[in-house]
Amino acid sequence: MQPVNSVAPASSVSAAGPAAAAGKHKQDKTPEQITEAFSKGGLLVRTAQTNNAHYELRDNHISVDQGRDNNDVRLRKWSMAHSELKPNFFQMGPEHPREAAFLALPDKVGNHVVGVHEKDNFSGSIRPDMKNMPYEQSKAQMDQVLNTLKTNQRTNPKQQLDNSEIQTVGMPSDSIAGMLFNPAKPKFGQSASETTWEGGGKARFENMLQKAGPDFHGRSFPVFRYQDTGSGTRLEHFDTIRVPGQAADAAEAA
Repeated sequence: MQPVNSVAPASSVSAAGPAAAAGKHKQDKTPEQITEAFSKGGLLVRTAQTNNAHYELRDNHISVDQGRDNNDVRLRKWSMAHSELKPNFFQMGPEHPREAAFLALPDKVGNHVVGVHEKDNFSGSIRPDMKNMPYEQSKAQMDQVLNTLKTNQRTNPKQQLDNSEIQTVGMPSDSIAGMLFNPAKPKFGQSASETTWEGGGKARFENMLQKAGPDFHGRSFPVFRYQDTGSGTRLEHFDTIRVPGQAADAAEAA
């Protein structure tokens, strides 16, 4: 995967930043908290097509049993990511179609994990035998997978590892902390400039967030680019966007 160039220092915030900070939601995470988590216990990354990405911000508290009975609820598949692992995010990159991904904190997933796999499990929908795993069990398995991946990366620092697959049904709203942006391969009739953040990416992200479920109203998400460092990944914060709506904590305070 080719490095992605940053357009602004890691500490910069767009015009959306001050407004987002003024209405800070109690579940919001700072860019520094996210990058610290990335370099310590790692993050979960789930890519999505921008026009469908809002579904990741709905049905967040649903159980696997509820999901099995609802055809609209999908199995969510995440990849383990860490600063010591080279970037390898599903269908994301200069020759791939996905420009958006969500960043989630593994220590906030609760009991929503239903499967942990070191490599892509080529899974489809929710299976009859899937169960919500106790947090202690899923956390131990995710830590084991991450340690194995880090060992493999150190052994072969130039190798791009296979995607791991962490399966969840729903995801606690406070676990989803930020987003990734990477210019995607232009669609038919789309110019290269339209794939950039300034040329259309930001507008597509904002349009997507307008469709988020009520748990996310008033939330602000730091947006990052990523760079392949040669043997790992660096996250670069360059903007912050806010989900429209009243922040839940502000409403409670009133």
